[in-house]
Amino acid sequence: MKALNKALVTGVAFIGLSFAALSPAVFADSPADIAGGNIYQIKNLTQNVNYANPASANACDELEYSIQLHNTAYVAATNVTVSVNLPNTSSVKNVSTFNATYGGGVANSVSGSTELDLSSAQTVSYVPGSAELLDVNGNKISSLSDNLMTSGDNIGSINGSGVEYVNFEAKVGCPTPAAPVYTCNALTVTAGDNKTITVSGLNTTAQNGATFTNATINWGDNSTPTTASNVVGQSHTYTSDGTYTITATANFNVNGQNQTATSATCEQQVSFTSTTPPTVTPPAAPTQLVNTGPGSTIGIFAAVVAISTVAYRFVIGRRLSRQ
Repeated sequence: MKALNKALVTGVAFIGLSFAALSPAVFADSPADIAGGNIYQIKNLTQNVNYANPASANACDELEYSIQLHNTAYVAATNVTVSVNLPNTSSVKNVSTFNATYGGGVANSVSGSTELDLSSAQTVSYVPGSAELLDVNGNKISSLSDNLMTSGDNIGSINGSGVEYVNFEAKVGCPTPAAPVYTCNALTVTAGDNKTITVSGLNTTAQNGATFTNATINWGDNSTPTTASNVVGQSHTYTSDGTYTITATANFNVNGQNQTATSATCEQQVSFTSTTPPTVTPPAAPTQLVNTGPGSTIGIFAAVVAISTVAYRFVIGRRLSRQ
């Protein structure tokens, strides 16, 4: 019995010794190994959705990229250096890749990619200073440098069975909105009877957040202007002749604010003059008209001759009587 017990004890001791001798060899044969797979994902912070690969986004959305580094072995992964490539070209699909190198393992590197599908062609830009190293519970271990996006950043070691995350933020391109356009392009008017003018056309432009509301027509004669959402057909009768400048001012709502616009092409000049023909008054008759015709000339000549004859005879008679 004692011998049996001794043998059992010896056998147990041998087994224990063997296990003790083999155990270090088992651990030593488990070099660092950072697992691959779907370990690079994106969270859309603006839309507040879970991490995904692929993920989706719209222009101006803010994103968080996350790389999971899980050392599945017993030996620590040392000098872990992570680098990221995030294309900054405008596209409807952005594929980012990462690469992590480390010591203490067989493969000594791991890589992965994640895809972002965009609703319109946009750029995706890294937010400087946003890179961080987090623990398995999402708590910040340290800040990382912006070298993460170029040559890479050394995050130190990851213990056996340890999990750490490299996170950074990015932003989808946010194009500058086009400036609002609100203009008054052309005013046309038509003249009617009795000095009446009617607006026959008004052309305006409202774009990029601008909305046409109404227009004001100033008739140019100090009368009350006419304001209407549709001024076409509005008319005005002038009370006196003259030249008048009709001006249209277009009114707009531009991103919640009231704005106005006018132009030289939104002005028209009209003139009115009296249509009564002028009165024609003939010249006044002279007191005695002198007839300059041929008959009058002969009569005048005969009268002169007769008078001259009488005078001659009178003078001759006087001379003869003196003798």
